[in-house]
Amino acid sequence: MSAVMRFCDVLDAAEELTLDEQTELVEVMQRRLAEQRRERFMEELRQSQAEYARGEAKIASVDEIMKEIES
Repeated sequence: MSAVMRFCDVLDAAEELTLDEQTELVEVMQRRLAEQRRERFMEELRQSQAEYARGEAKIASVDEIMKEIES
């Protein structure tokens, strides 16, 4: 198999797995996706903290944010 597979190829390959293997594949993918989401969130948090430290962002209430959006 090539290093880069098309989505349909991946689906076809998954269908050849046993039901237990497919279940495990889904569980592994869910864990990996959760980890990727956590990593992305942490990177966004670090960027936000850096922006705040540089004075590029400020803390605001929901009402303040909504007023800014509406203006």
